[in-house]
Amino acid sequence: MKRTFQRNFTIQAKLGLVVFLVMAGYFFWQKQILLALLMSLIVVAVTEKVLHSAYTFDGPDLIINKGRFAKQRRIRVDEITRCRRMRTTFGLVHYLLLEYGAGHLETVEPAMEEEFIKELNKRQNADRNTADR
Repeated sequence: MKRTFQRNFTIQAKLGLVVFLVMAGYFFWQKQILLALLMSLIVVAVTEKVLHSAYTFDGPDLIINKGRFAKQRRIRVDEITRCRRMRTTFGLVHYLLLEYGAGHLETVEPAMEEEFIKELNKRQNADRNTADR
């Protein structure tokens, strides 16, 4: 059974979009087209990443999709050894740090962290139970 979690739309992403939108408008106003187009491309890239990022549990795998321009990553749930909650400066943004395999790290920012952790634990326990049989 598949279960998908969307990415959290953080304060930093929202503020970044507003700043780059204002800068793009200003540069268009000042007729500096190249800078305005550059700011517009940044807005499109950030928006695309926020809207199209998802974390999907598909059987024994966790599929991490960070937008159309990024490579999709597949991690086996039974390889995940640790899931820690992390906070950035001033505690504005929080994310989950997944440790898997031989010292590999991956960050995820699901909108519903508690449900994500419960689903991860449920899938890990199901894998352990089937491995014991």
